[in-house]
Amino acid sequence: MSFALINDGQIMDRISEGCRKKRLLLNMTQEALSTKANVSLNTIKKFERGEPFSFRTIISVLRALGEIGRLQELILNFEESPEEIFLREQSSKPARKRASRER
Repeated sequence: MSFALINDGQIMDRISEGCRKKRLLLNMTQEALSTKANVSLNTIKKFERGEPFSFRTIISVLRALGEIGRLQELILNFEESPEEIFLREQSSKPARKRASRER
């Protein structure tokens, strides 16, 4: 089933369930995962129950499970076009101030 056809909660549930299955496949306890991911045991328990979690938790858990490469498709290197560079540089410069003259 495509992620486009399910809601955000269902996607979160599938991510947490997939990570739980991978943890069990690796014969890793929740405690070991929490240590390796550098998050609390309570965070792992909530994560695996499908309770709301942060993107940082996903990154930590995926890294600890050896699955961080799954995010590779999200990290794309795009070169900025000359127009994008110009617009970025212009937006970062302070606006010029001019004295107003009497009318």
